[in-house]
Amino acid sequence: WRTPREATSPTAAAAPGARSYQVLPSTAQRLTLADGSLVELRADSQVETAFSPGERRVWIVRGEAYFTVAKDAARPFVVHAGSVAVRAVGTAFNVRLAAAAVEVLVTEGQVRVHEAATSNSLLSVAEPTTSAASVAPPLLSAGQRVVVPVSAPAAVPTLAATAEETERALAWRSAQLVFERTTLEDAVAAFNSFNRRQLVLGDAALRTRRLGGTFRADNIDAFVRLLETGFDITAEFRGEREIVLHSAPAGSKPE
Repeated sequence: WRTPREATSPTAAAAPGARSYQVLPSTAQRLTLADGSLVELRADSQVETAFSPGERRVWIVRGEAYFTVAKDAARPFVVHAGSVAVRAVGTAFNVRLAAAAVEVLVTEGQVRVHEAATSNSLLSVAEPTTSAASVAPPLLSAGQRVVVPVSAPAAVPTLAATAEETERALAWRSAQLVFERTTLEDAVAAFNSFNRRQLVLGDAALRTRRLGGTFRADNIDAFVRLLETGFDITAEFRGEREIVLHSAPAGSKPE
């Protein structure tokens, strides 16, 4: 992402009629499992499944996968990645199996992370106040992640995952929009072609503002936040389907 001054320098003008942005298609493969759960596989990743009347199990053979689990309280959904198992009922989370560690990132709901062989929890508890026998296993919640060593799995602390960190970690799931000296009018058109929620330029003067950067095509909210913080632009949300962009009043600056 470049600042307005950098993006509007005298040398930044694109050739007349030239397309000023690129669309990098996602390499993710999307699968619908027998129970209705969705799995998105990063390039060159592989999973195997085994479903029964009492449970749903998935093994990550290699790579990374994002799961949107269909709710079924009677059939827990368990993902195995090396020596780590992630147990959920209805939630959304990402699992990355690397050579040295397994990373689990939750975006919706909660999951239990435990050692596959022993079922011992891999989430550390700071200061248990009652006996271990009466304490429910700790859970990893939305907005949290954990990194567990593959060779010697042991309880590790949970880590907070900011919106920006989550965005970067899951960028592989979506097409990317690459802007280079792109007019705001063209950038808005590019985002609108990928999203139900539409951007509208409320001021004609905004049409020729230029910018640069790389964005997930389906993350229109992140794009709007950057416009508000870096381009003296305000956003007016009209219902769930429209965001109108205006030039910020003189002297105003979003916090």
